[in-house]
Amino acid sequence: MSELSRPDFDAIQLPAGKTPFLHLCWLLHNKCNHKCSYCAEINWGGNFENLSLEACKNFVQQARDHFHDRKLMVSFTGGEPTLWPNFGELVRWLKEDVNAVVMMTSNGTRHISYFKEIAKYFDWISFSYHPEFTRDEKFFENVIACSASTNLTVRVMFPPNPALFAKSKSFLDRLVQKQEQGEIPGFVKVESVPIAVGFGTEFTSPAKYNDEQDKVLFNSIREFNTEKLAVEAMPISQLRAYRTDHPDQENWFEPNELIAREKTNFYGWKCDIGIEQLFIDHLGQVVRAGCRVGGEIGYLSKGVFRFPTKAVYCPKQYCHCITDILTTKRSPEWLAKIENESMSIGDRAVTYLNSIRYDWMTQITRIEREGTNDISDMTLSATGKLMNFAPMVLYRTWYFILRVFVYTRVWTMRFLIRVFYARVFWKPYFFIRYQYRKRILKLDKPEA
Repeated sequence: MSELSRPDFDAIQLPAGKTPFLHLCWLLHNKCNHKCSYCAEINWGGNFENLSLEACKNFVQQARDHFHDRKLMVSFTGGEPTLWPNFGELVRWLKEDVNAVVMMTSNGTRHISYFKEIAKYFDWISFSYHPEFTRDEKFFENVIACSASTNLTVRVMFPPNPALFAKSKSFLDRLVQKQEQGEIPGFVKVESVPIAVGFGTEFTSPAKYNDEQDKVLFNSIREFNTEKLAVEAMPISQLRAYRTDHPDQENWFEPNELIAREKTNFYGWKCDIGIEQLFIDHLGQVVRAGCRVGGEIGYLSKGVFRFPTKAVYCPKQYCHCITDILTTKRSPEWLAKIENESMSIGDRAVTYLNSIRYDWMTQITRIEREGTNDISDMTLSATGKLMNFAPMVLYRTWYFILRVFVYTRVWTMRFLIRVFYARVFWKPYFFIRYQYRKRILKLDKPEA
C-alpha cells in the first residue's frame, strides 16, 4: 500500500438544511468470548465492573436534553454487547420509550433463538466474522435468521496472516454462494474489513498487506437483496464528500474503501466529533469519539457531563473508525475558500504538539504488538513513552509559572513602582540637591 495520504476531497458533510443524528457509539463492557490476536486485551479482558442500567439511562436523558434538536442513534459495540447483563432491557427502553435508531455490532455467537427474539428491537445489526474463533455454520444460521427481521451487515475481518486471510476469503465466497442460491431472505451488506494495528486503543496504524491481499480488500463492498432494504431505518453508511472546486457537487465514497486505500489522513481538518457523535467506553467515560481527541466529557458514574459546543482540529494522520470518518469534517482548504475561516495560532500549536504525541505512541504500539529486538526500535519506544508526557509537562510548567506570577504580583508591582519612583522622582531630587549644595559650598569658601 502507499503511504498514508489525504482523501481526494475537501469536506464530508450533510446537505444544507439537513440535521445530523446524534450518534452514541457505546462500548458497554470489555467482556468478549473471542480473544482475537489483532484485538487489544482492553476490548475483551472482562476485568472491569459492569455499568449500571440507571446510569446509562440518565446519560441518555441528559444527552437528549442537550441535543434536543437531534434524532438519537445508538450503536453498541464491545467487547460482545450481548453478554452485558441488562442489554435486552436497555435496548427495549431505547426503542420503545426513547424512539431511538438502535444498532449493534456482534460476533454472532449467541444462540439463534436469542437473535430471533432481540432482532425486532434493532434497525440495523452488524455481525463481525473473526476467522480465529467463528464457527461458520452457526454464523450462517444467524445471518439468515436476522436478515429476515432487520437490515444486516456482515463485516468480514481480514487479518494479514495468510492462513487467516484465506479463511476469511473462503467464508466470503460461501456467503456469496448462499445468496445466489436464495438462502438469504433479506437485505445484507457485506464488507471486507482491513485490520488496524492497536485496535481498541487511541494509537492505531494500518496493518501491512501484500498486493494480492490488497486486491481483495479494494473490492470490499457487496449488497444482497437491496430491494428489501428499509431505507427509512438505514443509518448513514456512505459519506457525502465535496471538493472546493465544485462545492455543490456531491461525491459518494465507501468508508471501508478509504481505509483499505489508506486515504484517511485528516490531519488539520476541523471535525465535528463531540457535536454529531459521542463515544462511551467500558469504564463509562464519555469522550468525543473513539479516537479520544478532545479529551473527556464526563463519567456515567458521576452523572455530570460537559457536552462540547465546538468542533476540534484533528491531530492524527490515520482514522480507522467508520463512525469517526462519517462525521462532518472540513479541510483547511475548504475552510479558507468556502467558509472564510482559518486556523488560529493556538489551534495550530495544540494540533501540532498532539500530532507528535500520537505519532510516537502509534509507533510504540506497533513495536509492542509486532515485537522487536532492534535497539533503535527499543530506543524509539522508550523515548516515545517520555514524549507521551510532554503535553502534560508543558501544561504543568506553564501552570506553575502562572501561579508564581499571580502569587507574587503584589511584590512585583511594588518593585516596579519603587524603580519608577526612584528614577522619576528621587534621582532628579538628589541631582538638584547636589548641585545646590555644591554651589553653596563654593560660595561660602573663603578667598585665599
